[in-house]
Amino acid sequence: MADLKIYGNTASRALRVLWVVKELGVDFDLIPLGTYTGETKTPEFLKINPNGTIPAIEDGDVRIWESLAITYYLVKKHGGPLAPKDAAEDALTFQWTLWGVGTFEKHGSDLIVNAMKPEAERDPGVVEQVRQEYQAPLDVLEAHLSANDYVLGDRFTIADINLAATLVPAARTGFDLLSHPKVDAWLKSCIGRPAFKAAREMKDPE
Repeated sequence: MADLKIYGNTASRALRVLWVVKELGVDFDLIPLGTYTGETKTPEFLKINPNGTIPAIEDGDVRIWESLAITYYLVKKHGGPLAPKDAAEDALTFQWTLWGVGTFEKHGSDLIVNAMKPEAERDPGVVEQVRQEYQAPLDVLEAHLSANDYVLGDRFTIADINLAATLVPAARTGFDLLSHPKVDAWLKSCIGRPAFKAAREMKDPE
């Protein structure tokens, strides 16, 4: 049994955590919990995450919930090139992570829910609304990536993972990013990494 236990499933935001542990090569156990099965509302799990949501982790005596806080914790703990190298990179990682949550994350579920409906029931207005909401922040990110290979500059880091994670719903639903070619290429590069593919291909334990 590994010290690190990840609670969730591969179809949830736990995918972000699995991506990071695959990047880090960290040993872990995935404890499968369903999102809508009531499994996250048991007294046992509520001791780990009182919100009753996934993902959450136990790492020895450490318990953390919120997916992007978990990814950041794991990278800070294990170090290496994914981790911020100084206080400035630390702050910039928080800046881009919080910005991604505030600008992209909140609309991602709208894209996913709409895409999961039968084709005849999908509302093109949802996609158009997201397109309008995304325009200004995508312009910001496009300008940044026009001057930088990655979010923090010249190397792939946790800042890329956390920000890309907020745009994964757009990628999964075929949302057109071609009007922002730098963003499109960067996102495809991030989710084309072997660690992300390995996390996506994982099977939940029986």
